[in-house]
Amino acid sequence: MCEVSHKSDTRRIIVVGLVWLVFAVWNFSGLNLNTRYHDMVWARVYFSLGIAFVATTLNTVAYYGIKPENNNSASALLNLARNMGASFGIALTSTIISIQSQVHINNLTEHTNALNPNFTGTINNLSKTFHDHGLKTIDAIGAAQGEMWHEVLRQATMNSILDAIQVYVI
Repeated sequence: MCEVSHKSDTRRIIVVGLVWLVFAVWNFSGLNLNTRYHDMVWARVYFSLGIAFVATTLNTVAYYGIKPENNNSASALLNLARNMGASFGIALTSTIISIQSQVHINNLTEHTNALNPNFTGTINNLSKTFHDHGLKTIDAIGAAQGEMWHEVLRQATMNSILDAIQVYVI
């Protein structure tokens, strides 16, 4: 039994923290482009609670039983492990988002052409709106296409972030 104090079993505290982290990641997996600020705050609160239980308990356990003259070595190893883990996680997440963004852009742009009646209808409506607001016809068409491209990028980025979250949920 791993006990740092006589009052609590640290394994249980870590399990509670991990449950909060799983709940937080599950909560993040429901994000979309219409997510409200309030929802993001609660997802972050769940994540912070999990990290508080896990990180502080692991730091306490890491120093348990270490002789005072070995504290510097223990601290160095703990910081090395934490920094390497964080760097690996950031690199993995950035790579997933970068690659999946390109995949989603390719998939979404297959539907943004003149053969898609929904796309051409949206371009025509946006062009008319821009034209009604004073743009020349050619500029209105360009602005409408720019708006559609911006929306493709938004959707692709959001989908790639959800793909990265799915890696951590699985």
